[in-house]
Amino acid sequence: MTTFLTPLVRLAARLSGQHVSIRFTMDARLARYVVPLVERLIADTADGETYRSALVGWRYSERPPIRIHRAEVSTFRLDGPMQEAGDNLLPLGGLLLSPGVTAHLNPMEADELDGLIRASIEETILRWIDHHGLQDLPPVSPEIDRAKADPEARAVIAEWVARRQAQTLCVAKLPDPVDGSDGGRSHD
Repeated sequence: MTTFLTPLVRLAARLSGQHVSIRFTMDARLARYVVPLVERLIADTADGETYRSALVGWRYSERPPIRIHRAEVSTFRLDGPMQEAGDNLLPLGGLLLSPGVTAHLNPMEADELDGLIRASIEETILRWIDHHGLQDLPPVSPEIDRAKADPEARAVIAEWVARRQAQTLCVAKLPDPVDGSDGGRSHD
């Protein structure tokens, strides 16, 4: 279906500034879904890099990941494709990674852990909605006007950075609680 460049070819292309043409053939009904994804993945932009980073876990998976749940240090990958099991669908298994633990889970274990994680996520989202009063607000379109929303988001980030830097400066100027000096930080 599609051929991905080897790391060596990608490195050579980046160093030489060359582009590589890739041809692939697919069923016409798939093209309307796949071509826009490929175009997003190969974009030489921050968006393209983000899309590629999101797929890193897929590259090294022997089975196609259905979901990848990432915590601070632990990861759980639900492996597919899903299998019909009577009137249910079950994964083929899962991979659990945590400090000191690498475990392959069987279909039942993987399905159980995935259910627990999804229930925890749902509970956290509902608490967030309640805490922030979001249920009282009118619904908004899931579409984002990037031309307007991205600069607004960057402004919020810049304000946050400025507040953090101001807090750091205030902490640096606090007097020493033992002798009342500023620890040599004053430059007056």
